[in-house]
Amino acid sequence: MPTVLPYGTWPSPLTVTALTASSTSFVAVTADRTTGSIYHLESRPSEGGRSVLVQRSLSDKEGEKDVFGSGWNARTGVHEYGGGAVWAEAGVVYFSDYGSGRIYTVKDGQLEAFTPENKALRFADFRPHPQDPALLASVMEDHTSPAPVDVLNSLVLLRPGQVPQPIATGADFYSSPRWSPDGKWLTWFQWVHPNMPWDGGLLQLAPVLSSPSGITIGAARTIAGKEGAVSVAEPNWLSPTTLLFQSDISGYWNPWSYSVLTGEAAPVLPTPIAEEFAAPQWQFGTSSLAVLAPERALVISVDQGMDRLNLLSLGPVGPALKRLQVPFVSMAQLWPLSPTQAVMLGATDTTPLSLILLTLSATDELSYETLKSPSEADFSPELFSAAEPKTLDTPAGPVHVLYYPPKNPAYTAPAGEKPPALVSVHGGPTGAAHPGLSLGVQFFTTRGYAFIDVQYGGSTGYGRTYRDLLNGEWGIVDVRDAAACVAALGEAGLIDRQRVGIRGRSSGGFTVLAALCDYPDVYTAGVSLFGISDLKALAGDTHKFESRYGDKLLGGAVDEIPQVLFERSPINKAENIKAPLLLLQGSIDPVVPPNQAELILKKIQERGGKVEMVVYEGEGHGWRKAETMKDAAEKELAWYEEVWGLKQ
Repeated sequence: MPTVLPYGTWPSPLTVTALTASSTSFVAVTADRTTGSIYHLESRPSEGGRSVLVQRSLSDKEGEKDVFGSGWNARTGVHEYGGGAVWAEAGVVYFSDYGSGRIYTVKDGQLEAFTPENKALRFADFRPHPQDPALLASVMEDHTSPAPVDVLNSLVLLRPGQVPQPIATGADFYSSPRWSPDGKWLTWFQWVHPNMPWDGGLLQLAPVLSSPSGITIGAARTIAGKEGAVSVAEPNWLSPTTLLFQSDISGYWNPWSYSVLTGEAAPVLPTPIAEEFAAPQWQFGTSSLAVLAPERALVISVDQGMDRLNLLSLGPVGPALKRLQVPFVSMAQLWPLSPTQAVMLGATDTTPLSLILLTLSATDELSYETLKSPSEADFSPELFSAAEPKTLDTPAGPVHVLYYPPKNPAYTAPAGEKPPALVSVHGGPTGAAHPGLSLGVQFFTTRGYAFIDVQYGGSTGYGRTYRDLLNGEWGIVDVRDAAACVAALGEAGLIDRQRVGIRGRSSGGFTVLAALCDYPDVYTAGVSLFGISDLKALAGDTHKFESRYGDKLLGGAVDEIPQVLFERSPINKAENIKAPLLLLQGSIDPVVPPNQAELILKKIQERGGKVEMVVYEGEGHGWRKAETMKDAAEKELAWYEEVWGLKQ
């Protein structure tokens, strides 16, 4: 029989040591169809957060090896958030080394520099030409003049040891350069300030011209998308003449195709589906689609916050979308390996994001195999709480949440008691919380806390209308929706409204601070991880990628909306904060600098409020070191225990 103990006091086998021992995460996948090799990128906190590329072959799925030694770190700083740092094709591995910024190749175990030494240049999302692997198309970010307004982004051609050759300039940002299979066309996506990629941009197509002097890129034309109105994502070539991509013109990112022969773009499915077939492009190298053959592709969609896997068929009888039955509720990094196989990262309610091999039979039946899990910890699946998607009716309209009830089979709470609750606000803010096993969530649920991921208005996965709810309303809609969730879940008897904490990272930290100011009677504890306190100061401090993000979210440029910036900034209403507040911050965060936490710390200290701040040396926008992860988890748990008197 389970032992009776109050919620929030349950002993848990998921200690901070166990948490950090299992903190290696898989951040990217790629596959070489020519050799049958599978690669995944591991972020290893035990090695200072170094990103290591690991190889295994289809013929030897058990054997694996690191592609490079301890001196290398496969990561890129383009857009600061990076991504798109690795690629493998025809037996050659290409990767961006974070320390030097250079692209390197690995072939037959030999590592060679591809780009010249120049720490001002950063590269991402590169692809070799199908007939000329010594020619790369790549996104380049030039920090010769490091001020955000002076950083230059372009699309370039690269040859070993040569100066980059610009092929597309003038837009503020570029992504997804993709050669057609025959090498005769190059497509890419571009957008301009103040838009973000999910707001809208242009899908470009240019002919590839060959001459005795080499390959050049002809004049580009727009084939899909519209600045600030229609977003395009993940272009993939189905064949030398057909391009597949995702467009949100219907209100949801749905599959579209473009024919080089006819010059026309059209939706693939006869009727739009109210599911998202792409994710917001915060990082390079995202992949929700794997082209297996010219008429077949696997594609991930998001249905009410839960990931689904589908088979997209484009045969002569017309397009068809078939839902495939898999246990994975969160999926990413889907890449083709053969006409019948693909690899991806997938998580279930009881397993973390792991390396998965997918295989289709001749009758399109799907089987799957876990090639590797990042966690070696041996916890019973019975210990874990599964996400319960809920759509809550609130006075302002429906709000989506993922609710995790407290769960630990060894313990139960006294009759009638309701659990303390942690309202978790995802970052972005144009983003979403994802289901699937997260030991960070279970760290709290196994101790008797309810955990609530709020998919406030502005979150992705629910269509463009819901995503656009935050435009001009950042600091209002997100804050309001979080409080409305507390009211709805409290009324349903699922949480103790006297013990509600709010926590969040980055923009989620901003919502935490704003919520504590605007709804001081809703929350009795707060934890802000590298959150924003002064919107005007942030506009002058942050990096290029997000330097105009606030124009959309707040309704205008910095100099146009001084009153909005003042009223929405928590620093200007910090006297309203009654709940004890813990601030966790990285010392070298280029996205939300430490002064953002220092400002709110000082303001609360001046009036004698309960506040603490911890700065982690050498950490940026998120934790990469095991010792930081351990200390941050310990301090956050201790904060709730102290505030709510939960220590036994």
